[in-house]
Order: sequence, then structure tokens, then C-alpha cells
Amino acid sequence: MVRVMQDFVALDVETANQNLASICAVGAVRYHNGLEVGRLYNLIDPFDRFHWRNTRIHKIEVDHIEEQPLFPELLPELEDFIAGALVVHHSSFDKTAIRRAAQRWELPEPDWAWRDTVQLAKRAWPGLENYKLPTVCRYIGHPLYHHHNALEDALAAGQIYLKAYNKVGEPPRPQHQLGLWREHDQRFASQHVVLGSGVDLNLSSPRIQARLERMGARIGYRLTDRTTILVIADQADGSERVTDQQKRAAERIKKRQHLRVMSASKFLSMLGAMV
Repeated sequence: MVRVMQDFVALDVETANQNLASICAVGAVRYHNGLEVGRLYNLIDPFDRFHWRNTRIHKIEVDHIEEQPLFPELLPELEDFIAGALVVHHSSFDKTAIRRAAQRWELPEPDWAWRDTVQLAKRAWPGLENYKLPTVCRYIGHPLYHHHNALEDALAAGQIYLKAYNKVGEPPRPQHQLGLWREHDQRFASQHVVLGSGVDLNLSSPRIQARLERMGARIGYRLTDRTTILVIADQADGSERVTDQQKRAAERIKKRQHLRVMSASKFLSMLGAMV
């Protein structure tokens, strides 16, 4: 007999490197009365470097995230998709990554009711050799064709939750957690920012540069192999003139350097209230 259950969304994320805030993909599957009713999958620009180990695991590379939204740009769509539902995840990784990304971008932590399928699986099927996603999927007979694809892993977590819930019922509610702990803002940690010629003086001011450096950024005026962001001047006449510096940046990007080019106005908007 299938138990009546609350709507839930199975969620999985992938990261660009060991920093859990560097989310580069999100997959989510929504269920109503135990039936799938919607899917969401999106790549995300992590605004960070890709480590080769992570790329080897999930196959996401720098080229794939060009023109993809940043985490703050995608979060409203994800929150709308999840609205009113439990959030189901396999292990603490996904929950921690969402929290760290919110911290990084100075966003309120999403007020979601989380359920960990690892803990639920341990209650439903004690004695498995381990409770990694592939192991539990094999046990319940769910095919996991592309492990570490965020949507595939979300689907797997959803199936684990359904089968375990029908066996042992609702998992214990997690203890109430304190609000978001705001660590020192390091959203630009490890970023090497080059301010291009003609960039607005407001952005070049010592106050802004000091603030960026406190946030972990290194500021320069010349492109190097370590540059991750080139800020270019806004063109008031609406033209799309390409500077020599932009051309050099494009050549570096072709050689697979993780380098993002953005206008001064967009960069300032990312800094938000601190400007």
C-alpha cells in the first residue's frame, strides 16, 4: 500500500572544484502523490575555476558554462520550482553546497525542509555494504546510467526516497538549525581581476579595490595566465568595439584558460550594496 506523502523535490548539484560554493550544475525532479510532475536542469557559471578531477567526474568543462546564469540568477527559478515541497537529497553534499553558495553571494539561505535519503535508506535497508548512490540504486533496482549528471542523480534520489518512504515512512525531521552563519565574505576568493583600460573611475577607486581585496580578489591591470576576470569599459554609444585587450583575452579563452569577460556595469551590479 502506497502511503500518502507530501510533495517533494529531489535535488542534486555538481561543483567545479573542491569549494562547495562552486556549483556548476543543478538537477531537480518534483513529485506529487508519489508521481513525477516536473524536471529542472541547468548548468551554472560557477564564477570559479574548474578542477580537472571534478571535470573528469561530471564531464562539465569551461566551454559548457559560457552564457550560463550565475547562482544568484538561477536561484529564483529553483525556489519557484521547489515552493511548498520537501527537498530530498542524497548525503549532506547538496545541502551544504546550496548553503555555501548562498553565503558566497550574500543571499539568504533558502528556507527549505531538507530530507537526507542516506539516513532514510539506512532505516529502510540496514546492512548494505555502504549507502553511496550507486550502491543503493543497485539494491532497489534503479538504473543509474550517468552518475554525476545532476538530473540523473536527482532522479535516483527521488526513487530511493519513494521506495524507502513506502517501506518505513517519513524520516525524522532534522533538528532546527540556526540561521545562516555569515562567514567573512570570500565570494571573490582566488579570483584574479584585471581592470581594463577606460574602466569607470568608480570601479577603480581605492575603496572598491580594497573591498575586493578583502573579499579575496587580486587586482591587476595586465592579462596573465592567472587572470580569471577581465572587466571592460561600458561603451556609451552602444557600439561593440573590441579592444586589443579583449582580443588577447579571447585568444586565452580559446586556449582553455578559465577567463570571464564582463562589462564594468555588470561587475558593479554583482558587487551590489557594497559599492
